[in-house]
Amino acid sequence: MNAPTHTVLKRTHAWILRSDVHAVRDFMLGIIKRVPSLDILHQTARILSSLLSKDYIYARSQSNSSCIEMKEFVSCNMGMIQQEEISSIYEWFTNSDNMKKKHFILQLVRMVADPSILYDVCQLCQSRCCELKRHEEIISEVTGRYSVTL
Repeated sequence: MNAPTHTVLKRTHAWILRSDVHAVRDFMLGIIKRVPSLDILHQTARILSSLLSKDYIYARSQSNSSCIEMKEFVSCNMGMIQQEEISSIYEWFTNSDNMKKKHFILQLVRMVADPSILYDVCQLCQSRCCELKRHEEIISEVTGRYSVTL
């Protein structure tokens, strides 16, 4: 799929509006797992880092939402269509350049209203940053050990 970013964002927004919280969480975490760039992960984590403060966590734990989510009653027949939609978005994202990935993630963060999902995204970004940094350190150590100097 070689669609423009704005088209994919519109489709993604429509999908998010009709999906339940669990599907949106899985989708967002799936997007973050497909980010190969330490820079993008670091920037996303930095943007969302305010969600990790103690004050934010305390305020969220004290709020009592009386809103009932009607999206959780979506028909099971939508499952296959949603899975195809998610797969095509994942494919588009994986094949996009880093600039498009960065823009797409920032727009997704704006679309998702549930702070618990954004908190999970931030946590995953931070753990992936640590994982990629460790991987880079191991590679540089191994290449440094076996490099030939003339």
